[in-house]
Amino acid sequence: MQFEELLPILIPGISLQLFVQGYYIWDCIHNKNLDKWTKLKYALGIAAFSLPAAAYYLIKERNDDTGEDISKGVFKSNVRQAIFVLIVITFEILSITTVARHLNTVEFQPLVWISAISITLMIATELSIQRNLWSLAYTLSIVLSLLGFALLYLVDDLNTPILIIVLSASIINNYPLRHVRKFIYFMIFGFVLMGILRPILVENQVDFDEIISSLYLNTIVLVLVVLSFYTLKQQYITNYQLVRTLKVVENQNEMIEELSKNEERNKIARDIHDTVGHRLTGALYMIESARLVENQSDRTEKLLLAHNLVKDALSDIRNSVKILVDDTTGNFNDKIESLTVDLRKNTGLEIDAILNISQAIPSIHQRLILRAMMECVTNTIKHSQAKRADILIQESHGKLHFSYSDNGESTFPFKMGFGLTTMKDSVESLGGIFSVNSSNDGFIVNFSLPLGRKNEGETHGEY
Repeated sequence: MQFEELLPILIPGISLQLFVQGYYIWDCIHNKNLDKWTKLKYALGIAAFSLPAAAYYLIKERNDDTGEDISKGVFKSNVRQAIFVLIVITFEILSITTVARHLNTVEFQPLVWISAISITLMIATELSIQRNLWSLAYTLSIVLSLLGFALLYLVDDLNTPILIIVLSASIINNYPLRHVRKFIYFMIFGFVLMGILRPILVENQVDFDEIISSLYLNTIVLVLVVLSFYTLKQQYITNYQLVRTLKVVENQNEMIEELSKNEERNKIARDIHDTVGHRLTGALYMIESARLVENQSDRTEKLLLAHNLVKDALSDIRNSVKILVDDTTGNFNDKIESLTVDLRKNTGLEIDAILNISQAIPSIHQRLILRAMMECVTNTIKHSQAKRADILIQESHGKLHFSYSDNGESTFPFKMGFGLTTMKDSVESLGGIFSVNSSNDGFIVNFSLPLGRKNEGETHGEY
C-alpha cells in the first residue's frame, strides 16, 4: 500500500477536522458569556483534544435556548451540534478501521473514496442546516444514505452495519421528528435490500436460509439501536417542552400572585380612604356641632360619638396595616396565632383558634381569613355580650373551611352590614360559599374556599 493511496481519505478527513476545530475555537473565543481565561481554556482544549473537547464546550457553555427548534421537534442547536461532532468522530474511526481491514483488495480504493466523500457530505450537511438551507441538507442526507448502502454492498464487514447505524443517528439528530420517520424507513429498507442483493450478486450465494438468518439478526440490531436513539430524542424534546411549560406556568402564577397582591393593597387603600375618611368626616361634624350646642348633656353626647368614630377609624387603620405587614412576613400558622393574641389583648374576648392545614394556602386566601377574623370579632364586640369565640380553620376535600362562632345573644334583628357584605362578596369571587347567622345561640359565620385555584380579574374585599 502506497501512502498516496490513502490521500483521498486523509486529506479531506484531516482538512475538515481542522476546519471544524477552527470553527468551534472561533465560536468559543467570540462567546460573550465567557471570560478570557475560560475562552483560552476551551480554545486550547479543542486544539489539543479535537472534537470531543468541542462537544464538551457545546454542552457545557452554549445554551441556545430559543425554544423554536424544540417546538419543531429538533434538538437545541448546541445539543445537536455536540451530537454531530461525536458522530463525525465515530464515523471517521469506523471508516478508517474498515479501510485498514481491506488493504490490498479491490474494494480498497472505492472504500477510501466513499468514506472521504461521506465525511465531506456530513460536514456540508451540518453547515447547510446552520444556514437554514434545508432543501440542500435533505438532498445531501439522501446522497449520504446512498453512499452508506454502497459501503454495505461493497464489503461484508462488521463495521458496515454500524456505519449505517451512525448515518441513521446523524439523520435523526439533524431533522424534525415528523421527517425523521421517513428517513428511518428508507434506511431500513435500503439495509434489507442490500443484505439480500449482496450475497446473490457479489458472492453468488443462494443459501436463502443463511441470508435470511444473517439479515434478520442485523436488521433487528439496526432497528433496536435506531429506534432507541429516536425514542431518546423524542423523550428529550418532551421533557424539555414540559420544563418550559412549567416555567411559563410558574411565571404566570407569580404574575397573578403579584397582581392579586397589588389589587388587594389597592382595595385596602381605597377602603381606608372611604371608611376612615367617612368616620373622620363624621367625627369632625360632631365636634363642630358640639361647639354650637349650649346644652352640656347634648354637647357631651356629640363629643362621645366623635370619640367613638375616631376610635373606630384608628382601629380600621391598624387592622389594614396589620394585613399589609402580615402579607410579607411569617407563615400562615404564625399569622393566625399572632392575630389571635392581639385580638384577645385588645378586646378582652376569650378566643380559641384551631388550625388544621396540611398544604400551602394561597396568600389571597390567607388575607381573606385574617380579615374575616377581625371583622367577626369586631361584630361580636359591638353587637353582643359574648365572652368567648371559637375559630376553626381546616382543609378538607380540596377546600379551605372557615368557621367562627361566639356565645353571645342577639338583642335586635340581624342585618348584614358593610363588613359582612364585603366578606361575602370576596368569598364568592374566589368561588367559595358563604353563610352567616345571628340568634340567641350566638353569632356564626361559615365559608369555604376552593384550594389551588385563582381566577383572574377577581376582586378581593376588605372586611
